[in-house]
Amino acid sequence: MDGAGYSVSPEFSYSKGNWTAKDLSKNWDASIALKLIDLFAVTRIKDFVSPIPAGKELYKISIGDEKNPTKFYYSVFSFKDKLYARNLNDKTNEAYLMEDSMKQALPKTENEWKIKPPTTTPAK
Repeated sequence: MDGAGYSVSPEFSYSKGNWTAKDLSKNWDASIALKLIDLFAVTRIKDFVSPIPAGKELYKISIGDEKNPTKFYYSVFSFKDKLYARNLNDKTNEAYLMEDSMKQALPKTENEWKIKPPTTTPAK
């Protein structure tokens, strides 16, 4: 994840059936990486748009492995309150208009990637 709202890109790796943050000192919540992958896997594209709207890029997302770190490489951007994704590995002049549900689900800031402290209820 790389974008204007990020001072450092959250990075995760998958090993032995679990996602973990590459830099444990950053306190990244690896469950968000899995949620993001699931979101991209199940979110339907509402429409294919060409030419690509000149929107504001929110961030770039890359998913891959050591051999090909940008196997899946997308620019996620907004234009007129709609969310779009563009496959940066594809040279076509086309963007995907994403479902509205994806807009609310994507982390927008670096802090949204942080592990949340457990909530406690006051003792009675």
